[in-house]
Amino acid sequence: MSDLRNTNWYLGLVPALSIGLALGIAGCTSGDAGDDDVADDDTADDDTADDDTADDDAAGVNIQSSDPAPDSTDAYYRQSITVSFTAAVASATFTLQGSEGDVAGSTSSSDDKFDWTFDPSNNLVPSQSYTVTVNFDGQTQSWSFTTSSLGAGVGDPTSLVGRTYNLDLLNANITEPPGVGSILAGYLGDVIILFSPTAVDAGAGSIEVLGALGQDEGGVGQDMCYPTLGLTDTTPGSFDNPYFQVGPTTFEADIADIHVVIGDLLISGDFAADGSAVEEAVFAGLLDARDFAGLLGDDADGVCALLGTLGISCQTCPDSEVYCLAIHAQDIHAGEVLGAPLVPRTDADVAADPNCADE
Repeated sequence: MSDLRNTNWYLGLVPALSIGLALGIAGCTSGDAGDDDVADDDTADDDTADDDTADDDAAGVNIQSSDPAPDSTDAYYRQSITVSFTAAVASATFTLQGSEGDVAGSTSSSDDKFDWTFDPSNNLVPSQSYTVTVNFDGQTQSWSFTTSSLGAGVGDPTSLVGRTYNLDLLNANITEPPGVGSILAGYLGDVIILFSPTAVDAGAGSIEVLGALGQDEGGVGQDMCYPTLGLTDTTPGSFDNPYFQVGPTTFEADIADIHVVIGDLLISGDFAADGSAVEEAVFAGLLDARDFAGLLGDDADGVCALLGTLGISCQTCPDSEVYCLAIHAQDIHAGEVLGAPLVPRTDADVAADPNCADE
């Protein structure tokens, strides 16, 4: 097991784990953070329209916002179509049309019937225009959008091997825990997370990925005094050019003398066609509150009770105990770090390195 006692680990999770204390000080409640209202992995940036799709002259209910927004040109090819109404709608039907005709999919709604979602059965086509038509409450409204070029595929997927990417959590859209995205993002500014594909087999649909803690000393690079993380050691990664996913898996580490467990860890994203970046990346996992009870001077039940007063519920951990805190960050950009290939490092390598004696 990795011993990272003197760092915030590759995700800066020590401060995040004291979230109850941070929230109490800041006085935040659910919904305070700007972009914390999107929780679907396949939903793109929160560029919903501000009444762009509403017909102000129509009687009754109108469409208040939509994602993708009307005339947007950067819709994500894996996303769903979401609509928020000004009031509850008993039923709504969606038609999505592209250059090849209607797109099949399924429709669902929130419990209060204000928010409706159309999930395409297959991914949309990059760089293509689509028209959405929604029938609801005796009305019909339509608008068009265009998908971005993301999703076109990498010409030679094996060219991704050895490239290093820097996951930008500072500017991520943190949707869980709800309402605390700005707080968590503020803690992540000094944390550098690097990852690199070590093997890609497009035919088999598989990918192997190595992770590492980074540092910035006149340029971003690997911190050689911390062991690397085999993100696909326990569960093989999947690759559907250009989309990849690693996990779910479990990572354990000792941080500031606290044993940290992140269960059901999932990292995913899309490689740009030229391999220069990973876009629309997602980081999600279950943080075990039992490991951090001491930080708040209470047992795990007390930690969950405190979070409950802030509108944050502990969820079921992989061991079926209800002590985990769901963390979800999305819309993440990971740019390529040139000239910085990752070097596998074990605990033994770090211990034997005289340059790491003070770490």
